[in-house]
Amino acid sequence: MSDTVLTVTALSQYLKQKFERDPYLRRVTVRGEVSNYRERKNTHQYFSLKDENAKISVVLFKGKYMKLPFQMETGMSVIVTGELTLYPPNGQYQMIIDTIEPDGIGALYLAYEQLKEKLTKEGLFAQPKKALPKYPERIAVVTSPSGAVIHDIYTTIKRRYPYITLDLFPAVVQGDKSAPSLIRQMNRIKASQQYDVVIIGRGGGSIEDLWGFNDEQLIRSLVDYPIPIISSVGHETDTTLIDFISDQRAATPTAAAEMAVPNRIDLLQNIKEKEQRISRSLNNQMQHKAHHLKQLANRPVWTTPKTLFRDATLKVDQYISKVERYYERQLTSKRRVYRQLGQRFQLTHPALQMEKQRSKADQLIKRNEAVYFNKVQKARYSLNHLLTQLELLSPIQLMKKGYTLVRDENNQLVTSVKQLKEGDPLAIRFQDGKVHATIESVEQIHLNEENKD
Repeated sequence: MSDTVLTVTALSQYLKQKFERDPYLRRVTVRGEVSNYRERKNTHQYFSLKDENAKISVVLFKGKYMKLPFQMETGMSVIVTGELTLYPPNGQYQMIIDTIEPDGIGALYLAYEQLKEKLTKEGLFAQPKKALPKYPERIAVVTSPSGAVIHDIYTTIKRRYPYITLDLFPAVVQGDKSAPSLIRQMNRIKASQQYDVVIIGRGGGSIEDLWGFNDEQLIRSLVDYPIPIISSVGHETDTTLIDFISDQRAATPTAAAEMAVPNRIDLLQNIKEKEQRISRSLNNQMQHKAHHLKQLANRPVWTTPKTLFRDATLKVDQYISKVERYYERQLTSKRRVYRQLGQRFQLTHPALQMEKQRSKADQLIKRNEAVYFNKVQKARYSLNHLLTQLELLSPIQLMKKGYTLVRDENNQLVTSVKQLKEGDPLAIRFQDGKVHATIESVEQIHLNEENKD
């Protein structure tokens, strides 16, 4: 038995140093199947690699995990490179991963397929494609200003359709800065609202070179893009996600330019063919119209026009006779009616009616005169009777018997000596005049004493 007794910690540290000092364990490449994987947000990833007979724990630090171009999944076969070490707290050895990629296919290709499947499920690639305008006026090209793409596009468009305005929006088309640059230029074009078509592209290259055109943010920024997009990225065999979101895909920049504009030679030929068709059509129509006109000129209406009016003249005469007979009957009937009305009118003539009314009026006047005469006579008799009675009651008649009317200086009728005093002036009225006097004395006489006298 060994005399040296180690603690568990010391043994674990010794083994850890053995792992770290062994040159064969400093960098190991292992193929295995991902097991016990559950994504942890914003931290390190812990899972296992296994095959049919063994399993090993692995650690993928946060910095390297965030740079993975693909989505890791349980059951995925991968090839990892890293360092073997021992973790003293539990005495378990593990592998610190430095690189990881899918087994059999590249990591970028797997990331491409995963993102394509994701966006397809969301329906981004199933949206209706916009038709390219037949005769665009302004085209925007998003590509590198120094590559062959812009040269090929410019040469092709100016050769086919030189009447158009072609504007370059220079962008980075390779590397980490390519996607933000492409997004920025596409947004500029959309904001300007001046372009009919956009061509976006670059030349051929590896999947790494073309990776900017697979950027998820770039693809999402082109959803519902208002301007038709033609993509021309890589060679004909290269396919990027921008090809699926674009309205048209061109195998080459030259093909993209040919899609974007018509060929003026074809247009001129088409115009010439249409002119010929129009000319032939006009000639045919003229011939047809001339033949038709000749047929019309040979018709009886033009050769012997009098025959056209013969039957019509007879019909007009018949209609005139019918109309005359009709109005003759109407006139006879109206005359008979007017004659009967004239006889009725004679019986009800206003002069005759006025004569009858005048006779009635005379009779009424005579009756009224008799009535009014009797009434006047009665009124006259009554008036004379009343005048007689009035005259009998008149003060003048009493004055004729020696009575007088006496008034004081205020023209008040004096009916008693009590109203007078000595010296008062008086006006005395007789039947035939008036005298003025002054009272010399006043004597009162009682009625009883007067009767005694």
